[in-house]
Amino acid sequence: MSREFRHSRRCSPICCMFRKRAALHHHRLAIVLFWLIPACFSASSGGQSSTGTSEQPIPAALEAWFEAELVSPTKLPDYGKNRVSWIRETHRWPGEAEMARLAREVPGHPDHPERQVFGIYQRRRAGQPTRTPRTAWIADNTTWRLSESFTDPEFTPNSFWDKVVTPRHAISFDHGSITIIDPTEGYPIGQNLASIVGELFENLAIMSSGGLSQIRRDVVVESLQADAQGDWRATLTTKSTSGNAPAREYLVTGRWDATANRGFTERISRIDQAAPNAAIAKPGPVAIAKDWKLDPILNLWFSERTEIYGIEGRLDHVFIFEGATAETNGTFDQAFDIPKQGSQDSFRGEVKVLIYNDLRTGKTTRYLPDGRETIDEINSVFMSPNSGTSAFLRIAGWTTAGAIICFLVWYKLRRVSQHSSSKLN
Repeated sequence: MSREFRHSRRCSPICCMFRKRAALHHHRLAIVLFWLIPACFSASSGGQSSTGTSEQPIPAALEAWFEAELVSPTKLPDYGKNRVSWIRETHRWPGEAEMARLAREVPGHPDHPERQVFGIYQRRRAGQPTRTPRTAWIADNTTWRLSESFTDPEFTPNSFWDKVVTPRHAISFDHGSITIIDPTEGYPIGQNLASIVGELFENLAIMSSGGLSQIRRDVVVESLQADAQGDWRATLTTKSTSGNAPAREYLVTGRWDATANRGFTERISRIDQAAPNAAIAKPGPVAIAKDWKLDPILNLWFSERTEIYGIEGRLDHVFIFEGATAETNGTFDQAFDIPKQGSQDSFRGEVKVLIYNDLRTGKTTRYLPDGRETIDEINSVFMSPNSGTSAFLRIAGWTTAGAIICFLVWYKLRRVSQHSSSKLN
């Protein structure tokens, strides 16, 4: 592995004082070292120190694995014709100042736009995270489906939102509406389902890399060390601090499994520096990966529980890997089919919605409670580049007030998550 080692560090006043003392007593130190060095060699010949943590030469297999691991999160694995399931727990709440503001403004106003979000934050602060079960079918980075179910009481019971993207069509499918888009014509503003693929792959990469996928790609391996028990630790720093990118240092620890012939990342700590060689650094986010498991269907390793902590030291997110399920009898390919009213979706079962929008034809079909159907033209404002999120609501979420509330809550929480302080990069 190509590594760059930097040993110089700015010295504190206390450190300098001890250096001066060491210089004054150099001749005494030389005598001590004269007797100490042979003793160290003698002890090392026994295989390890009495503490059992003596540093060992870096095994070539560990070095090669770590180098490949820093690159592999950027590559999409082959998941085959299987569906993969996990749970994304969100523990993050915005802090006491924001909670105090919401506590002043929300109570007594049942129509307050942040009422649902405030309820979710209150439960999170009390230790009840938002649990979002997710299932994905991935043919490649252009053909995939992500199904999400929403379990918080602020959401309509049994609510969900499924996104399907293929080169031929894209689908937004929830418990109240279906919207079909022709991706070759471009996505209307606020409906770029293809952009969600980044979050999909990020979730899976976090669980398969123990969080290494989250660190910046422009890192230099300063050191990689291992002990006799197979525990290893690495220090990485960013190559450049040019532009707006702050200096980063990552401390990574894990273990080597000789039987599996691979390492397992267990903890990543990010340290932020205000400037290159800054004397004052501050701790950043932390990722902890637990309970590594080889999925028998995918033949890939995943951390069954990956915890991400923010810069405040609070738990932000937990990713719980549930496993893969082999799809049979063509059900994998059926996951990408366009659902029809009254038909059976391969994952959600009977399709029964109130609104069916087909942006390919410009038609909207409404299914009324008395069984009648109405077909209308989709107003061109919905396709306007300036229509934004409001257009998405009018197209995909104006079926009922409950559907709009579900989307608004999801959208608000997602924006907070995207600006989370738990990002390791």
